[in-house]
Amino acid sequence: MRRYTRLTNEDRIRIDALRRLGKSYLQISRELNIPKSTVASVVKKQSTNVPKKKPGRKPTISERDKRRLIHMASNSTRTARELAADCGISVSKWTVARVLKSSDHIASQKMKSAPRLTQSHREKRLLFARNEMNRDWTKITFSYEFLFHNGMLKKAEHMVGNTLGVRLMRNLEPSKMG
Repeated sequence: MRRYTRLTNEDRIRIDALRRLGKSYLQISRELNIPKSTVASVVKKQSTNVPKKKPGRKPTISERDKRRLIHMASNSTRTARELAADCGISVSKWTVARVLKSSDHIASQKMKSAPRLTQSHREKRLLFARNEMNRDWTKITFSYEFLFHNGMLKKAEHMVGNTLGVRLMRNLEPSKMG
């Protein structure tokens, strides 16, 4: 035969409500037909308001380290082991992969191959290099400017007095450009 029965959540709520109304432990125990010591222990546990410990293993990587990994992995070709080493974290590559997979901001993609240099490309590069070989490049300042116009982001690359070119970029937000 059991000496006691477990309290339900409703009983705990009733004890808390009656206690807030200013009733004593004895009055609450008589009204709910619960031992006075049980009422006292329930009130004491609720007053400490300490959250219960979560079961399970502690995380091996902190939230801050997760954010740092995600930041370092964005727009990078580094492996999971290299990322962990760069962050100074001693975790497995699988842990790093799990962190990156759980991120909403990073998606793995196969790198797009660049078109091969043709013979005409090589000739044009060589011609440019020969034409500009005698130029004093220390007097040239390079700057990059971004213009947002009609929903398109324009990138203008300038040399002093000369425009190298203007390139249109679509679907890019100005806040992500720096």
